[in-house]
Amino acid sequence: MKRAKFVVAILAVLIGLLGTWLSVAGTVETSREIQEGIAGKIIRFHVLANSDSEADQALKLKVRDGVIRYLEDSVDKAESVEDARGMILEQMDAVVARAEEVIAENGYAYPVEAGLRKLYFPVKSYGDVTLPEGIYEALQVRIGEAAGHNWWCVIYPGLCFVEDSYEVVADEKLGELEDLLTREEFEAVMKDKKFKIGWKWFS
Repeated sequence: MKRAKFVVAILAVLIGLLGTWLSVAGTVETSREIQEGIAGKIIRFHVLANSDSEADQALKLKVRDGVIRYLEDSVDKAESVEDARGMILEQMDAVVARAEEVIAENGYAYPVEAGLRKLYFPVKSYGDVTLPEGIYEALQVRIGEAAGHNWWCVIYPGLCFVEDSYEVVADEKLGELEDLLTREEFEAVMKDKKFKIGWKWFS
């Protein structure tokens, strides 16, 4: 009798553990699906500095500003991620030229490489919007050796902040993001307010 009770107890524990594992696995799978859904509807922006020197890091931000200002008007007119992708690809040579122009204006001669690439991003907040970690399509601009810390944002829809003092996403841009995402995806990016917007450099 005691042996039977022991076996039943063990089975109950195993069933409980299996239920917990299935629940966790289901949550992970759902989170992955949400991230992939979000990633399929936005384009991020990634700038790599030549080095971690103070001058190169300052130059990186000037290149960032120049490229954002160059692209923002045309990308703002995009009606879908496909439109935005096409506009960026059409202007890729001009993006490189604008970045090189900014670099030259600041007394440097670093070469620039740019392209749309699939890149891994950790969790990142933009005002009230928190994007989950995962693989995203991004316009990547590499300055010189591209050995320094990087900077990133979302270029479509336009969540990039040119001025570091901005700490919230404009309601207009939140509306654009909400229109792009499903309800579940939008709730996922808006649900976590504990992250503060960061302008620090990440490697």
